[in-house]
Amino acid sequence: MSEESVDTQILQELQKIREALAKPAPPAPQQTPPRGLIDEFVQFLNKYDVMGLAIAFIMGNAVSSLVSALVKDIIMLVITFFIPEGEWQTYILRLGPIQLLVGHFAGALLDFLIISRAHEGILELGEKNDGGCPYLTLAYRVQPVPR
Repeated sequence: MSEESVDTQILQELQKIREALAKPAPPAPQQTPPRGLIDEFVQFLNKYDVMGLAIAFIMGNAVSSLVSALVKDIIMLVITFFIPEGEWQTYILRLGPIQLLVGHFAGALLDFLIISRAHEGILELGEKNDGGCPYLTLAYRVQPVPR
């Protein structure tokens, strides 16, 4: 046998192997077209899991307002007790014509730190639960939107 015929046979075998290994593309799933505006809206909600995102948003807003109330009504009162002049959140630092609202900034910073720590605690609780509490897992394990 000549080298060309051997090369041709090898190429034919390789083409047969490639054809055997090539998988046909799966058929696209048949989606029934929506029958109206309401069906189209329900299909959109199911496809992008909008209900889970809405519940997570509502739960996050409720937890945020709860923690803000805790900071404002309890923790700030304790801090105010230790500061002699009381109204520490209204403290203003004057530098010539410039007025820095240091007390307001300190209050907002403390509020942020407590809220972020509470958020971290909720995330840890959700991870420890591992699906035990549907609200925690739903609120903090939102799936990415397919593109």
